[in-house]
Amino acid sequence: MMFSSMQAVGSYPPLYFSSPYLEQDAVMVTLLNEERPAVWEQVSDWINRNGSISNRELRRIAGIETLKASKMLKKWVDADMLVPDTSKGKQGTKYMRVGGGYVQQYLSLSELTEAKIRIVERKNL
Repeated sequence: MMFSSMQAVGSYPPLYFSSPYLEQDAVMVTLLNEERPAVWEQVSDWINRNGSISNRELRRIAGIETLKASKMLKKWVDADMLVPDTSKGKQGTKYMRVGGGYVQQYLSLSELTEAKIRIVERKNL
């Protein structure tokens, strides 16, 4: 109940600490009185630190289901915010920032061009 209530208002989930971290037998609950950053801000930070993000990582960060994560990633690809790297197959797709050093390091110019062409073609449909 507490987790869903905190999530519904966009706050961080409660933090629970128990005996190994406390001097006495007790449970301590901490509620942070601040809003969580928007999902894109969290994703952007993740990409800055790790170079790319997968559907699984987005689900874990945002606490969402597979279908919703897929739709969010597609929306960001369609908006030219991310480019998919499908070199490891559909299941292993990673998403990177368009024009980022990581993308340029791991994708050839032709792969980048093909990804951009696919984005443009989808927009024109």
